[in-house]
Amino acid sequence: SAQPRLCSPTSQLCTQYITAPQGLEDMARKIHNSTLLLAKGLSESGNVIENPMFFDTLKISPRLDMGEIKIRAQEVHINLRYFPDGCVGVSLDETVCQKDVKDLLWVFQCPKTIQQVAEGVASPMYPEGSILSSNEFQRTSPYMTHPVFNTHHSETDMVRYMKRLENKDVSLVHSMIPLGSCTMKLNSTTEMMPCSFPGFTNLHPFA
Repeated sequence: SAQPRLCSPTSQLCTQYITAPQGLEDMARKIHNSTLLLAKGLSESGNVIENPMFFDTLKISPRLDMGEIKIRAQEVHINLRYFPDGCVGVSLDETVCQKDVKDLLWVFQCPKTIQQVAEGVASPMYPEGSILSSNEFQRTSPYMTHPVFNTHHSETDMVRYMKRLENKDVSLVHSMIPLGSCTMKLNSTTEMMPCSFPGFTNLHPFA
């Protein structure tokens, strides 16, 4: 029962190590800007964004019937959140691409293409309507300044670093561990490779 609690935070930490700090900012901007484009396209086509302050998630009051939205979303294999009050929820993450935004605009029957929506954006860094355009939400203090966050920028470097940390601790090859160990340590790398398959890693939270 302890394995999921340990391994999920560890994988998130590895991502932060490899991408930080500039990579995390680039990832966040990609997610937020994609959400802004989607919100702009939806608003211009008659839909209402119920949460004007957002980062990656929109609650939309659609102009189309919810049944029609469900049918169109199924056609492009997109899972949406359907609220009891008739609103629809959309959340984007770091895997979002132009095709995803294009498909979402199609689902809500927006006449404009993603390129046409983007033409109206004046500042890519701080677009109109972005929470980043407000001083209240802009971060001014530095983050992840420790050398360890700015040294390991590849998976192999990260694995070697973790191996060095492991060698500082007691292990099954050094001593007896009375209470056992995490199952992950007993599996070879090749056995764990299927865990990175898209069918496992890209599951939608509502699937």
